[in-house]
Formats: sequence, structure tokens, C-alpha cells
Amino acid sequence: MPSQAGFFSSPQWSAVVAAMVALTLIVSACASPGAPGAGVAVGEYGQVLRLADATYRGGDLASAATFYERAHALEPERIEPLIGLANVASALGHHAVAADAMLRAVHAEPDNAGLRAGYAQALLRQGMPESAAAQFEEAIRLDPTDGRHHNGFGVALDLAGRHQMAQQAYRDGLAVLPDHLGLANNLALSEALTGQFDQALGRLGRLSAQAPADPRLRLNTALVYALAGRIDQATALTAPGLSPQEVASNRAFFLSLQDLSGRALAEAVFHADLGRAAPVPRPPTTSESTRPAL
Repeated sequence: MPSQAGFFSSPQWSAVVAAMVALTLIVSACASPGAPGAGVAVGEYGQVLRLADATYRGGDLASAATFYERAHALEPERIEPLIGLANVASALGHHAVAADAMLRAVHAEPDNAGLRAGYAQALLRQGMPESAAAQFEEAIRLDPTDGRHHNGFGVALDLAGRHQMAQQAYRDGLAVLPDHLGLANNLALSEALTGQFDQALGRLGRLSAQAPADPRLRLNTALVYALAGRIDQATALTAPGLSPQEVASNRAFFLSLQDLSGRALAEAVFHADLGRAAPVPRPPTTSESTRPAL
């Protein structure tokens, strides 16, 4: 297992610290003497960890990182500071550092299914779906009753282009948790990615009858319409509450899906944010479209 000290002295962590120092300078320039955490002594582990969590929730990432590091120094074998540091790094966009911190937490508690899933999510944010799938699969072995693990496994497989295996993963999860909306929702998207449009629309229609207030179902139905080439219907479904410019942007996004395939198409579908104007993905270059799985 890599040493914890090695993590905090690594070039990756140094980059995060540099960003945190810049944030600290900004914060200190406008902070009052009574700001949260100002002048607090190191204290005992629980106190420092609570300060770290409070400052993180308050959006003070620089102070949160400082307190998490202090907590880690007090109790090097505890996983909570590593999880906190991973959250800070992820919030700053340093996903490789976040994954590194989560990996060390996994090493500390290898039978913790939640940590495995958290590490898998960090890998997904790095664009490593194959590696993430392996971690989700292990999380399922450790705790087969948590639908989030099955759902994450399926999404990772879909993002890796392994749609048939993804659909089986969703079905396996639904066999354990038949009412899990996320599993059924993503199964429909996966079916649409393999051209099973009628089946996907039928599934989403049944789900909408069960949960009519869930906006994900309407937006995912729009995605299925778009994948089927029914652009007008897709655009109309996402139009309520949007400005004309946002409606036009969503329409452009739906049209752009027609030029994508493979992993690029799966990434566009699963990362789509149609609650507001969706960005238009660029088609992959030849090297990207043939890139081997990680």
C-alpha cells in the first residue's frame, strides 16, 4: 500500500494545494476575525473533523482541506479525512487526486462497499469506465442489496460500450430491488443505445405512470426520441420552462446525437443535462473512437 505521507507530498496533491493557497488568499482578504475556523487550535480528532466537514459544507474548500489534513495527521488510519480530501479535490476538478485519496481509503478498508463505489465514481469522473466497472462489481459482491452499486455498474459498462452486459447488470439489480427507479430508467437508456426504441419508450411510459412527478423520466424519454431520430418530439418534451435559446440549444444537441456512435454517444446520453440548455458534443476523432478500453 502506498504511504499516506506519499499522497500529501505527491505532485498531484501539490497542484491541489497550490489551488487551495490561491483560494485561501482570496478568502483571507475578505474574511472577518470571527470567520468559521479562524484561530482554532488543532484539538482532538473528532473536533477537527467536524470543523473540516462544516467548512466544506460552507464552501470554504481551502480551510476544509487544512482541517482534513490535520485530522489525518491525528489519526492516519481513519478513512474520513481521506474521503473529505477526495471531496475537496473533486470539487476543485482534480479528479485524479480524488481517486488517489479514495484508493487509499479502499486500501484501509477493502471490505467497505461504499468506499469501493466512491472510488468507482472517482474513476468514472476520470473517464475510466472499465476500471470503475471492476470496482462497482466488487461493491456488489460486498453489498448486493444496494441499488446504487448495481446502477453504477450498469452505467460504467454502458460508458465502456458494453451495452448488453450493462443491461444485464440493470436487470440483476432489478431482480433484487424491483422498485428501483434509477435502475429501470438507465436500463431504458441502455436499450435505446442498442436500437430497442419501442422497448425503451414502453419502459419509460410505465415508469412515468408510477412516478409522474419525476423529471428524469420526461427528459430521458426525450433522449430516447432523439436517439430514434424523432427530434421534434424530443425538443417538445424538454421545452417547458426553457427560453427560446435553450430550446434551440437542446434541439441542436439532439441533432448532434445523430453524428455520434459508440462510447461518444453513450457519454453524450448519460452526461446530458437537459434541465437547461445542453452542450453540443463534438464527434470523436479517429484516435478517440478507436481508443482501447481502460
